[in-house]
Amino acid sequence: MGIIFWISVYICLLLSASPVFAQTTVAPQIDLERQIELDELSRSGRRAIDVLGREAYDTTAPPSPGDDALGQQYILKRKAEYQPFSIFGNAGWNWISNVALTKYNPQDDNYFLTTTGVSYQPIIRPDLLGEITAAYQWFRYDRFTDMNFDSFNIGAGLTYVIPQLDQLAVSARYNYNRLTNADAQGEYYRNNSITLGLFKTFPLARAHYLYAGYSSQFGFSDPKVYQRDYHSLVGGYYLDITSKWSFEAGVRLSYVPYAENGREDYNESITLGITCKPKSWISINFSVLAAFNQSNQAVFEYNVVNIAPNIGLKFRF
Repeated sequence: MGIIFWISVYICLLLSASPVFAQTTVAPQIDLERQIELDELSRSGRRAIDVLGREAYDTTAPPSPGDDALGQQYILKRKAEYQPFSIFGNAGWNWISNVALTKYNPQDDNYFLTTTGVSYQPIIRPDLLGEITAAYQWFRYDRFTDMNFDSFNIGAGLTYVIPQLDQLAVSARYNYNRLTNADAQGEYYRNNSITLGLFKTFPLARAHYLYAGYSSQFGFSDPKVYQRDYHSLVGGYYLDITSKWSFEAGVRLSYVPYAENGREDYNESITLGITCKPKSWISINFSVLAAFNQSNQAVFEYNVVNIAPNIGLKFRF
């Protein structure tokens, strides 16, 4: 009886304070979308360097007896034919420690995320990679089912790799995002965004490297109360453990100014992930995200942890 009473009091407080109520309903869903989109820009820069960039490590064979007789030796690698089209799908279970991203009385939950999409990434010229992607996502929660929603994204971008600057990738991307209720009806948020970014890898050896990047995303949303920009620094470490296993650790620091009410947030996140690719078209990933949000309006401060094993399929042609 006591638990039911306090839950009722908590719900009444949420309904009586509109900023908090907005934070516990729509804002967490938008924040999930923004995190995915910002991470995608980093992947775009890395992908462009992989596709267009020259190998940064030494391609000469290691010294061996008889080199004087054989002359200089080089390692030759067969280059696979590039395939610009892809169809992809991902399914993952997530545990989140603070489902509504609240400062007080955080509640945990599980949610299932399914993603499907298509992408076309042509090599426009030797140093320029294009990209057009459309994706649809289903977010389904275990306990807080009122937060279930669908998300549609379609966007296009260009990434230019500058060989003279040791494979620095410069990216520009436009994205349209639409959030609806779980039945794909009742649109309650749409956003047009333009993102500009830099991405750079620092090879340590053949199997691992450090990376760093910067991005600024400018959003134009409806309703405007959720309109915000993101200015982020990202850094991390990537390791190919074997030909099928890889590990990544990353950190992101973001400044997030809002268009209304003078709100300004500072967000830090740390991500650890391990990926297995038993086949070229299948990947199994386990990741842990911890994020910490500070704001000049204390009600919007929160800490959150997200644990997410998932499986993905991608077919190229």
